[in-house]
Amino acid sequence: MKKILKLSLALLLVLGAQADYNYTGKSFFSTINPSQLSFPERVASFRTDRQYAKECGWGAAFQAVGFWQSSGSSDRLGEYFMPFNKCALVAGEYGSNSVKTHSNDLLANYFGVFTDTVNTTVGVPSPNTLTFQSTISMKPQHKVYGVGLTWQQRLFKCLWADVSTSIVQVQNKMNFCEKVQNSGGGNVPEGSYANMTAAFASNRLNYGRITKCNMKKSGVADVEFRLGYEKDLCDCCGVGGIYVGGLIPTGNKPGDTKLSTATTTSSTTKPCDYGRYMFQPIVGNNHHWGVLFGSYGRLEIINSNSGCPLTLMTDCTAKYLASNKQKRSFDLKGKPWSRYIHTWNNSAAVATDLTLANLVPLINYTTLNSNVRPGWSLDWNNALHYQYKCFAFEVGCNVYAREGESISCCQKIQGGIGLADLYEWADEDTVVTAGLETITRDNWGNATDVDIDGNDVYLTVAQADIDYMSAAAPPVFNGTIYGAVTYDWNNCKVPAFISGGGSYTFTSDNAALNNWVAWVKIGIAF
Repeated sequence: MKKILKLSLALLLVLGAQADYNYTGKSFFSTINPSQLSFPERVASFRTDRQYAKECGWGAAFQAVGFWQSSGSSDRLGEYFMPFNKCALVAGEYGSNSVKTHSNDLLANYFGVFTDTVNTTVGVPSPNTLTFQSTISMKPQHKVYGVGLTWQQRLFKCLWADVSTSIVQVQNKMNFCEKVQNSGGGNVPEGSYANMTAAFASNRLNYGRITKCNMKKSGVADVEFRLGYEKDLCDCCGVGGIYVGGLIPTGNKPGDTKLSTATTTSSTTKPCDYGRYMFQPIVGNNHHWGVLFGSYGRLEIINSNSGCPLTLMTDCTAKYLASNKQKRSFDLKGKPWSRYIHTWNNSAAVATDLTLANLVPLINYTTLNSNVRPGWSLDWNNALHYQYKCFAFEVGCNVYAREGESISCCQKIQGGIGLADLYEWADEDTVVTAGLETITRDNWGNATDVDIDGNDVYLTVAQADIDYMSAAAPPVFNGTIYGAVTYDWNNCKVPAFISGGGSYTFTSDNAALNNWVAWVKIGIAF
């Protein structure tokens, strides 16, 4: 058991040593829901020994846990969603100072920001009139409020079963902020936007919108069930057990939205239609079915004959989540946030027949039905439990690891889509594309290669250009420390307890959240 403690501490030290790595430019974040098997708020003061608290009883125990989870490190989560490893970005039009000095991060015109009229016969007007510039930032927050419910039942002398679930409300808020340095020409054409705030909330984006609102989703966060076998390790010194089980999905699925022609073309959208938005609140484990197995043990370090037993407790759960079909939004390879670049969708169109209304964000085409397989996760909890009369004190550490998602598209991208060359638009007698454009700037006038703008060749986006990793949740490795205090009424007709505790989770990178969890639980045995 000493080796278990040493290994746990070593893993926590490894976490601290790796805490500088950041993912960036991702379109999807997979949260870790509280009150799962082997998590501290689930197992603290409620293990299989509760089944024996009632002498000559039914061998049953029940607990209800009220919990609250709140994230920290908002800047790191902002960097996860934003490109270039930043949580604040400079956006500018063609004529802005930031574009002229190549210090911009985003080309605002690609988001539908135009602060002067566009003449369809000569293309984009003089850059001197397109001077809008702003700095955007976001510090996303994630909160979960809920009640976890668990029922344990002894079946035979060594066999037991349990079932658990939680009813939660998930709240995600992007805390999006925009500071405008130059409001531009002030003559915003119809169908365009005066700033980035309006552009990100645009109904022209079928997906990937960003809202300042607090997005909420309530529901049942999956059902876990187990069948276990338990055996004494030695004479009254401890027990060990193994179990197998499964997970039934009951929450919502990423990208779910009632998408229709009416809702995509109107100026408003349903407030609860969060499948269109970045950082969609998800209840449960992204609606995956799963299987699980694990083991546990309790070893008395100070024997109970002393009246004050000190017990080492360990719980370990391995879980496999199967593949399902979801909608995910993809970038192009080597082009962070390219999903927001505007496109032409008709190579045969005549440039002078087109207006700004014909520009379509790439994300409307690169949000595709995909097979998503989360794979394996492992959660290992170790704790010291000290009993003093009716009081119990527990401190412990928890290590959680999850492999990265595997994604493959089961839907082909629409053909004929090309990245729009806005600056050279209408200078040719055909619609102009620019295959090397990025979300930072139009690559106009830099070369004569067919991949650059100003060429009559219409360059289309192909399936091979899609960056599947841009929408995949990366692997996770985090650690948690926690403490809990419990008061027992074991001598009552119906043995009961009340407990409270708290934990702090720290991560090796920004693929998971640093967060606080507080809980209060009550339970009975009968």
